[in-house]
Amino acid sequence: MLFLVIPLIASSQEYPISKFALSVNPIGFLQFGPSVSVEAGLTGSLVLNAHVRFPTLGLLSYVVNDDNDGLDELKGFAFGAGVIYFFGDKRNRPYAGMLIDYNRFKGLYAENKDWEWDETTNSIVFLLNGGYRFRFESGFFINTGAFFGVAINSWDWDYTDTSYGSSDESSRTGTDAQPFGMVEVTFGFEF
Repeated sequence: MLFLVIPLIASSQEYPISKFALSVNPIGFLQFGPSVSVEAGLTGSLVLNAHVRFPTLGLLSYVVNDDNDGLDELKGFAFGAGVIYFFGDKRNRPYAGMLIDYNRFKGLYAENKDWEWDETTNSIVFLLNGGYRFRFESGFFINTGAFFGVAINSWDWDYTDTSYGSSDESSRTGTDAQPFGMVEVTFGFEF
């Protein structure tokens, strides 16, 4: 009986999540920007994730920020952190996570026209993430999954030429919340 218990214990410890991993999400080029992530293993199943995202390299960043006047320039950055839990003890594992992301965008519209204006948006994004990690003996892994969340935006826009409209019309501020979902395909290495 003792011989059956020892292999079971050893197999549950055979594939813990590594203490350190680096990954990139290239599908972000089609969404809200590619990201680079670092994972630090807290346990064999729980990791702390920190990421930097490049929102101005994402196609959807331009679609969402476009306006009838035409978007001429978009600048911005994003970063965040969260936790991811991996279920089970096999090499390949399902996972669920919670992440928070901070974005800052600045868009320039109708450049060199009388109605030229710019908009600055600060966003806090709350995300739930789920999927499946395929792990290979080399340390390479692929995450496939989805993100669901809400972006809480605080925006401020100003006309560059204050002679356009009255002083009350030359700037506006506001807040809004936008739910969204995205697909995840991430490539990385565990060390």
